[in-house]
Amino acid sequence: MMNDFQAAYRILDANANRASEGLRTLEEIARMAIENLVLSTKLKTVRHDLQDAIAGLDPSKLLEARDTAHDIGTTIGVPQESSRSNLLSIAQAATGRLQQSIRCLEEFSKVVAPNVADRFEAIRYRIYDLNAEMLLTLGRRESREFPSETRLYLLCDCSSSLELFSETLRSLCKVGVDVVQIRDKKVDDRKLLEYAREAQEITKENRSLLIMNDRIDIALALDADGIHLGQEDLPIRVARKIVGDRMYVGVSTHDLEQAIAAEAEGADYIGCGPTFVSKTKAFPSFAGVEFLRQIAQRITIPAFAIGGIDLSNLQEVIDAGVFRIAVQGSLLQANEPAIAAADFASRLKEAAAAREF
Repeated sequence: MMNDFQAAYRILDANANRASEGLRTLEEIARMAIENLVLSTKLKTVRHDLQDAIAGLDPSKLLEARDTAHDIGTTIGVPQESSRSNLLSIAQAATGRLQQSIRCLEEFSKVVAPNVADRFEAIRYRIYDLNAEMLLTLGRRESREFPSETRLYLLCDCSSSLELFSETLRSLCKVGVDVVQIRDKKVDDRKLLEYAREAQEITKENRSLLIMNDRIDIALALDADGIHLGQEDLPIRVARKIVGDRMYVGVSTHDLEQAIAAEAEGADYIGCGPTFVSKTKAFPSFAGVEFLRQIAQRITIPAFAIGGIDLSNLQEVIDAGVFRIAVQGSLLQANEPAIAAADFASRLKEAAAAREF
């Protein structure tokens, strides 16, 4: 019968293998299946750090303690282990094994190598966060459709003071703004990050979505809900390799061909326009209301009409069959922005409900 020292090494050997296998399983999903560069990099890093920590144990003692042939656990099985329905179920099993294994590594290393136990503890906390990130990412992948109830999409910049920006945005999200996009190519990165961070806090409070225009780096830094790309920005496939399925990807489209391509390439939603003359941005040409009619007939993902839309011409958009809009000046420059937002939201919701009925 083995002593405590030998038993500890046997348990450590088994759990070192189990933890490494779990991390490798998750890393392969992140890398090969969902092509999430950020997540796969984090998993690879912690896997190497785990191997370094395991190297702090006596390798000869680990090998001497290994006795797979007489491990009674190899004969014990449960039905759940024999099937996996999808990637999420594989990841759930792997994360469960990984958390249990890293805890065993921490506890039993205290018997044979107390100086290594602290390293396992630090890795354990990192693994908790990584497991949560992986499962949330895959959960979104399994039901990644852009929320169908979103109707009112606000574009905003950093031109006002942060205090006014915060006050206005909070009031608008409370009364009907479902999506907030931060877009400002004139300010430096620090200011853009500051305003985006403030927007993130407000959107979370109100269960709205935060989208970063073009800036994937800032979107990743904040763990925003999504990014929005123009026709001259990164292709959807390239952007998806960077953000994986953890974020929505929206695309601006100006004709039916671009809209069809965006949907085929995996965009979660599209912006369609410009529809009318805008108060905040000049356009060389206009897709117009006819483009919206084409969108309503051909595109199945959420489509937001954009460009010069206000309460006076909103009905034209609705009559074209589009019940989602993206606006900026008609809200931010209104005498009473919150009242205007509530009016927009109410009319869009009623129109969509009437159409479904």
